[in-house]
Amino acid sequence: MIQATGDYKGSLDLIAKYGIETESMKVLVDKLKFLPVDIKPEYEIEKEQK
Repeated sequence: MIQATGDYKGSLDLIAKYGIETESMKVLVDKLKFLPVDIKPEYEIEKEQK
């Protein structure tokens, strides 16, 4: 409901509470960096930000 109601403070609270990257999450993300993929999607927004 945060997005539907435009609750900016609620979104900040949500990120503060759940947006923490733990050490175990860092290890898992590092393992996924070398996961082979057949197709790498390219998004327009990524092109615009380069």
